[in-house]
Amino acid sequence: MPDFHKLDVKFDYKITEAPGIKSSVYIQVDNVYNHKNMIGYEYSDDYEVRTENKFIGILPLVGVEFSW
Repeated sequence: MPDFHKLDVKFDYKITEAPGIKSSVYIQVDNVYNHKNMIGYEYSDDYEVRTENKFIGILPLVGVEFSW
């Protein structure tokens, strides 16, 4: 299989609202340069045909994290 590579970027903003509780909100983009990485092969029942399974392209994410 070919080499797997991607670039992820995350921006987060940390919030402290109460003692002992930390939170943050973030925006993240996975696979920024949209490289179609191969993650494996899928074979037909008789192994005559092999197809490549590729990783999803650009994946935007938004979230909130809490810790205590």
